[in-house]
Amino acid sequence: MNFDANRPFGPVMSEAEARFERIRRAAGLVLAPVLFLTTLAIPMESLQPGQHRLLAVLVLIVTLWMTEALPLALTGVLAPVMMILLGVVPAAQAFAPYADPIMFLFIGAFVLARGIQIHGLDRRFAYAVLKHPIVGSSPSRIMFAYGLVCLVISMWISNTAAVAMMFPIGLAIIAMLGGAKASVNLNEILRRRLTVSGSTLRPRPVSFKGAIARSLRDKVWPHIESGAIKPVIYRIFPLAEAAHAHLLMESSEHIGKIVLSVG
Repeated sequence: MNFDANRPFGPVMSEAEARFERIRRAAGLVLAPVLFLTTLAIPMESLQPGQHRLLAVLVLIVTLWMTEALPLALTGVLAPVMMILLGVVPAAQAFAPYADPIMFLFIGAFVLARGIQIHGLDRRFAYAVLKHPIVGSSPSRIMFAYGLVCLVISMWISNTAAVAMMFPIGLAIIAMLGGAKASVNLNEILRRRLTVSGSTLRPRPVSFKGAIARSLRDKVWPHIESGAIKPVIYRIFPLAEAAHAHLLMESSEHIGKIVLSVG
């Protein structure tokens, strides 16, 4: 059986965990400004005024960061904004680190890694490594092959880009090492009326796929043209009623095809 490889890995939160996350974020929205104002109000003679205000900003940002009351990206941008508003540093100095060349290096590496994941290059690479006869199923040989590829790639691009590119490939290899067997909750499949399908056609050569297409054209398509094989059509909707067709499809009450007529 094959499962959707694009599905994100990770445990699903229980109701109790989700409730805790909501409480944590709500508490952060309250605690962060309270601690910020409290830190500003407490006299600290050992610190200069600018240092005192910077400490208040640090307390605000750390609280928001730990509670995730705001998105982390927004929290990261809030730090220089608050330092500018409180007069800790000028705007040019506060935002200077965001224009550092290393930041653009990281952004480019992450964009490259995300593109590899979207187009499935990481899974293709993992399949190619695992099915090679020299590598086989030996974990030690797989790790050696993976390290060798990292070595070769890092000779031509930066180490940061190489890590960002090879990280999803490493995750895909680890996932493939789990084997071809998986446990399936049949109750969930039946309750949600899901369909589990499997296919080994994608890794086959083009010649094999072409033979299937020719066999389909010669042996199956004539029966469809003659009417011996007909699709089961449940209902035909005009294009203007596409929303109703979609609702019918979601209800799972139909047996056969739902067709939209554009004529």
